[in-house]
Amino acid sequence: MDDDELRRRARSLAAALEPVIGQVFFAPECHAAYVQLGFDPSPGSFGNGVAAPDGAAYFTSRGSLLGQVAPHVVAAAFGVFKPAVVVAGVRRGWALTDAATIFAARRAGAVAQLERVCGPAGPEVIGIADLLARAVDALAEPGRPLFAGLRARWDDPRDGWTRLFHLGDMLRECRGDAHVCAWSTGGVDAVEIGLLSEAYMGLPLRTYIRTRGWDDAELDAAFVRLRDRGWFGAAEALTPAGRDAREAIERATDRAMAPAIDALGGAVDEVVAALRPWGEAMRAAGGYVGGPIDLWPNRD
Repeated sequence: MDDDELRRRARSLAAALEPVIGQVFFAPECHAAYVQLGFDPSPGSFGNGVAAPDGAAYFTSRGSLLGQVAPHVVAAAFGVFKPAVVVAGVRRGWALTDAATIFAARRAGAVAQLERVCGPAGPEVIGIADLLARAVDALAEPGRPLFAGLRARWDDPRDGWTRLFHLGDMLRECRGDAHVCAWSTGGVDAVEIGLLSEAYMGLPLRTYIRTRGWDDAELDAAFVRLRDRGWFGAAEALTPAGRDAREAIERATDRAMAPAIDALGGAVDEVVAALRPWGEAMRAAGGYVGGPIDLWPNRD
């Protein structure tokens, strides 16, 4: 398979998975379960009916994939967030609950939203989950902390949606782990990759990255570093060199997912075709807010 075909398959799969798996961060069922554990309720919606997550609950529930680890370990694995923000959230979370409890609440809440929005798991859900298992089995753990944590928690559930969600979560986090490896070993820091990604996906600078906790001074300093490197021009747009550098990071991430794509073979398109209507239903029901992945260049 050449690089362009790998790129198409890897990015199409990631984009189709995102609303089906990433809905866990916005599921009212998850938020209600976190409130029962002592976290704050959802602070409101994004204006389109999608409930925003409480910060501490987000960091702790996703951090639970790693097990009962120190807050700084969670911050390191997340990569793009300001570490102090993650550490404060997880420190509060571990004072309220433990990793096993909030992990179970997280997965159950995600599955409950899938069932509510997409209906009971039928044969197609089970079949797609089996294909995702084939992809997951081909992936290795070194350098993939969140993926490895999810694999350690794999309990081979029989319920169709639970099985599909857990396997899809593994694939989603594996790509995220690989992305952190790609930019952090490519001479880019966490603030810089956020700015590069905004420009790469056509978002206004200093907008989406604010959800990661960085302040104006940190954003401005990172922009100057990138401009001095020749990756941004005077109009705050990516230069050709900057766009090539950002695309190289994404292609390195694609290559890290090659074992999963190879294991699926021609079934990638079958998986994508099945996931898309579930993702569309999730968006329509207010279960998922669109993100930068919707603006991904060279996706399909």
